Amino acid sequence: MQGVEETLFAPDASLTRGQAVTILYRLAGTPAVSGRNPFRDVAAGSYCEDAVIWANAKGIAQGYDAVTFRPGEAISRQQFAALLYRYAKTCGQGFQGSWYFLLDYPDAARVASYADEAMHWCVTKGVIQGTADKRLAPEATVTRAQAAVMLQRFSQVLKG
Repeated sequence: MQGVEETLFAPDASLTRGQAVTILYRLAGTPAVSGRNPFRDVAAGSYCEDAVIWANAKGIAQGYDAVTFRPGEAISRQQFAALLYRYAKTCGQGFQGSWYFLLDYPDAARVASYADEAMHWCVTKGVIQGTADKRLAPEATVTRAQAAVMLQRFSQVLKG
């Protein structure tokens, strides 16, 4: 994870969708990318173009529709969990067989269906923990500092 500028990390700034997929792309070793960019709002040559193409091709990240990715949009905790989990599945991680259990957070029912399995896995693995008020806050925006902590925990999980 890099700063937003050479000497500025911006820990309280929101992590964006473009930044999130770029981080995972780098974690994967910046593999060669083939194919075209299907998203009109991801500029050719932008910092996240290759990452978006890669993440979309791998099924890690999809657009909001066939031609819109929204790389500058802030990412929520559940959206980030979904990206992390989809990436983990490409590495052979993830739930196997029957796994469902209740999450012990008062707002667990607010987790969107698309992120349910991902949030369960991230909580089980300790990648995502509750907020200071003991909530999952699935719809809350992820700050860059929170993302750095989650990524550190996530990388430890992938190492085994």
